[in-house]
Amino acid sequence: SGVNNLLVITGDYPESGFLGIPKPVFDLDSVTALHYLSELNRGLEIPLGKKTVTLDPPEFYLGACVSPCKWTEGPCKMQYLKMEKKLRAGADYFISQLGYDARKYVELIRYAREHLQTDVPIIGSVYVLTAGAARLMNAGQIPGLSTRASRPPSSFLVRLAIAPSVMIAMPAPIQIYLPSIQVTRKI
Repeated sequence: SGVNNLLVITGDYPESGFLGIPKPVFDLDSVTALHYLSELNRGLEIPLGKKTVTLDPPEFYLGACVSPCKWTEGPCKMQYLKMEKKLRAGADYFISQLGYDARKYVELIRYAREHLQTDVPIIGSVYVLTAGAARLMNAGQIPGLSTRASRPPSSFLVRLAIAPSVMIAMPAPIQIYLPSIQVTRKI
């Protein structure tokens, strides 16, 4: 019993906080944390007097995050490099960061299967947005999340804005999300 599945993430750099700008604390990044947790999964050896004792491994199923929706080559390559490092550090599965470009999910799957030669599970993120949340994401006001395509305004945001919706807080019709849903179902 207890916790067996872990999603290991570093988190975003803090931009604001209570009474001013907070001090960021990054003692461990996700790659290093995955490495240590993988070592723990093999059984931690601790010195006990004159002998060494190996503790029973906790058998964590270790997850990591990958962000496929980067629009230029540099940031995209960095994400794939980090994915490879996380895989080598012991990630058992990946969850993609939220994004709204089905082509980027296909690219991610192809990279993992063909370049990294891995069949590690990749869980795609699909979130049904309201028009207000989509505008915030498109403006870059939610760290790590974007509805932007290669050229703003994204076609996704335009389709969301013209979707029939009685209230601003109402989600758009599911048809807008079908490309992402179809791709993530194949992951």
